[in-house]
Amino acid sequence: MTNDLDIAKQESSLPTKNNNTYKFEQTGEGTNIGLAQNVTSTTVNIMLPTNNSGSGYTQNYIKKTINTEFFNLFVILGEQYDKPYFIVDVKRALTVNEGTAQNIHNRLATFSEEAKAEIMSYPCIFATENYRYSPPEAPHTGPQLAQYGFITKIQQMHNGDLKIYFQSLPMCPIPQETLNHMITELDLQGNEKVNEFDRTHWSIKNVNIVEELKLKGISLLIPSI
Repeated sequence: MTNDLDIAKQESSLPTKNNNTYKFEQTGEGTNIGLAQNVTSTTVNIMLPTNNSGSGYTQNYIKKTINTEFFNLFVILGEQYDKPYFIVDVKRALTVNEGTAQNIHNRLATFSEEAKAEIMSYPCIFATENYRYSPPEAPHTGPQLAQYGFITKIQQMHNGDLKIYFQSLPMCPIPQETLNHMITELDLQGNEKVNEFDRTHWSIKNVNIVEELKLKGISLLIPSI
């Protein structure tokens, strides 16, 4: 197999006024993963999977500018993230009660076109609720893993709920046990016993998830393949 992994070079000509922005561009020439050693203006080229539900769909390519100053946290009971989209109850989306700061709520919970564009510039953690409080008749085996990826489209439905189209990076699984221990680092509500990973919601955090997980030995933009 050739041309499977190309490391993108840093471009000095990129804007530097926001040092937490990644230029994220997908091409069709193999799998291109950009060098992300720090949060400076860096071009990251990556070919995402065709879709999130296996074969049978037309190949898609997306081009994004990633702002790592914030990240989206999705926690949804029973969601496997194996389809092109999932649904979020608007009453649990970007609310202060569910862990989103007031200033972020005021700016982005309008879901205007401008707000959606900003939200889609942030990387995402996609998780299901912690297994630890699952009923005994529904046992789970193996470690619980969250996914890392990006939103590609936000569509508000007639009832106000939100249809989130996304792409995850299957080579970047994140042990949810690790996330449960990062209360302060991820600005999570709660503690290690009960926290945001125990309830269905969508929040946005003013946290650089790439850098915080790097400190835990987990590389998101340069996964081990």
